[in-house]
Amino acid sequence: MLISLLSVSCSDFWDKEPQGVFTLDSYYQTPDEILTGVTYCYQALWLQEFQSGRFMVGNIMTDDAAKGGPVNEGVDIINSVAFNILPNTSLADRFWGNCYTGLTRCNLMLDIISKRDFSEENPSGYDLKNRMEGELKFLRAFFSYYLVTVFGEVPYFTRPTVSNLTPDLYESKDRSVIWQQIMDDLTDAVEYLPKKDEYQASDQGRITKGAAQFLLARAYLFNERYDDAAVVLRALIKEDNYTLCPDYKDIFAKENEFSTESIFEIPFGEQEFWRTPGSGGHGQVMTQFQSSRSDSGWGYNVPTQDLVDAFEEGDPRLIYSVIFPDDEFQEGVKQKDDTSKYGYFNRKIYLPVGQREPVGNVDFHLRMFRLADAYLMYAEASTLGTSEKNTDEAIHYLNEVRKRANNSTKKDPLRVVQSKTIENVSIPERVYTTDEQLMADIKHERRVELAMEDIRYWDLLRWGDIEETMKAYYENWKDQPTADGIPDDKGKEVSEWVNRFPDDVYPVFPVPQDAIINSDNQITQSKYY
Repeated sequence: MLISLLSVSCSDFWDKEPQGVFTLDSYYQTPDEILTGVTYCYQALWLQEFQSGRFMVGNIMTDDAAKGGPVNEGVDIINSVAFNILPNTSLADRFWGNCYTGLTRCNLMLDIISKRDFSEENPSGYDLKNRMEGELKFLRAFFSYYLVTVFGEVPYFTRPTVSNLTPDLYESKDRSVIWQQIMDDLTDAVEYLPKKDEYQASDQGRITKGAAQFLLARAYLFNERYDDAAVVLRALIKEDNYTLCPDYKDIFAKENEFSTESIFEIPFGEQEFWRTPGSGGHGQVMTQFQSSRSDSGWGYNVPTQDLVDAFEEGDPRLIYSVIFPDDEFQEGVKQKDDTSKYGYFNRKIYLPVGQREPVGNVDFHLRMFRLADAYLMYAEASTLGTSEKNTDEAIHYLNEVRKRANNSTKKDPLRVVQSKTIENVSIPERVYTTDEQLMADIKHERRVELAMEDIRYWDLLRWGDIEETMKAYYENWKDQPTADGIPDDKGKEVSEWVNRFPDDVYPVFPVPQDAIINSDNQITQSKYY
């Protein structure tokens, strides 16, 4: 079988252009050639459907965000946010194909690396072969994480499938098997990968040991292995490579990409990625997707009133998470747009319109993992653990996040008009009373600190809080007025959805109908649908 390969461009290791066609046997011989294949696996992270799927599930399926956009567009998404989830929903379909693209690319390159004998050393002293294996195992685990948390039991394999399509590839594997492979891959990645400061400047953006530790800890938390998570997170947050940005406003600033707080982010450059078949291209379109239509955007993924109300008085994180209707980023252009159910937009992904042109070419990194998230995961693990239980540590790191909020600027320098005034008061430090109260405080902090970062759904899912949270949301908001004039029925059928599954099984989406059809029915629908 033939495969198109990509070669290095002049600057960023991610930026590669198609340079010809080669057979697998004739290419991928030297470390440099293999490195181009590893980079091709990174490019699966660029794919638009995967990135839009993250915010559609991560935010829109929760109490944090509404769909936005034209009212009658995306009927399947409208049904899904009410939790009437059908096999033809594009929400889940976005993950399926793109996660398998990443998974199969990683399997191929891991197989190639295993058959090559080279021991060439990087100038920093780490073994290049092990490093590439660590990068690939992280990426395979990353895509697998979304497959198992969105779909549960799925066809899963760790061998290359270029010319080896056998019936067993279509068999769904138990969740425990997939989770174990994820944790095994990440354990290897932690061992093999360099720390952030051990990479050369030309390799900025590659997967680091810290990124592998972060995702491994998240996998442990999902599987209630709190002591294991605490050990991994403590090692991560105690090292010198990462510090909180002093001011919350700087975390998502264009000029602050690859900040001291960033553990993993996806860099983008300027290229019309949807017109580059096979490579995924360079520019991201998420900023365009989520900007107000009155500001030349498309108006999707819009914060709810419930999220806005969750912020405490005096918390400046509100204005760096949410854009208000009367805000202006250019004089005379208000953000008001009636397709936003409550009038709000996502500040964290925002760029002025002049930096969003041409459409889809936005040179703006997507932040995936950051230190404040690790602090709060560590606080959680230290609260729920047994041998590693340490509520003093939990309170300390919870308050470190809140302390940074108090030290942050209360006037957004990017806004010309800031319609929301942040009160000149501090949010209080947390104190320990009970484990239950501490967990409630951690859950609240994760919601406001990480608001609109495509994380909320997976937090609710692993906590077992989806039904309770979304039932409460529906009861609170179903009769409230909305900017688009349509009642908010988000969460209306959540109990019916959750009740499809046993109490000890987290709920998942159905297998996309197109996947079943395209496999000639060799892939089967989830037993819960």
